[in-house]
Amino acid sequence: MQALNHFMVNRHWDKRLGIDTRGYIDLPKKHQDLGTRTESTDYLVLEEIFTSYQPGANSHLVDFGCGKGRVLFYIHYKFGIPATGIEINPITLDALAGNLVGYQRKMGGQLAIDYFAGDGREYQIKSQQNLFYFFNPFSLPVFQRVLFNIQTSYWQSPRPIDMLVYYPLEEIQDWLNQQDWLMIKDIINLKTGSDPEDYVVIYQFV
Repeated sequence: MQALNHFMVNRHWDKRLGIDTRGYIDLPKKHQDLGTRTESTDYLVLEEIFTSYQPGANSHLVDFGCGKGRVLFYIHYKFGIPATGIEINPITLDALAGNLVGYQRKMGGQLAIDYFAGDGREYQIKSQQNLFYFFNPFSLPVFQRVLFNIQTSYWQSPRPIDMLVYYPLEEIQDWLNQQDWLMIKDIINLKTGSDPEDYVVIYQFV
């Protein structure tokens, strides 16, 4: 029954947003050390996360490994904030591009959503970007490089920065908890996911 409810809610939201974010897409072999397959987070889970944590009016979301863009479009729709996706999988990028067209058509025009097609380690963080989202993020070496880029941007342009890490690998969370420039702001223990151990850790740059 719960699985059926998630399926119906996912279909409802995709239709409302004019997108299709269902299904899985595997990473090409040459990129498999950079992350995991494309798998969109259930909308019921997103609703729970972003009821507990609400972005500020001046937030700019960056979703590393954004997949087909479900988080981008949901957050933009709910909060009206700019959103940027980072994605390397060429098959997933085709779906993301189509979803951006579909969402803009549904919402009526050009909107503050864009994406970077490439390796997240090579993305240049913008000074206005201050909310970073990671779902089941990369291997630790890749994640460390991405965090170094965010930290460098923070030092160059000091600003409040929040980082949401959903389903972190144990070694990633252990490493994050050792960094004195990060503080745990909150932990959201999710009740709507399929795994009772689901949680999101919200870090704040200090």
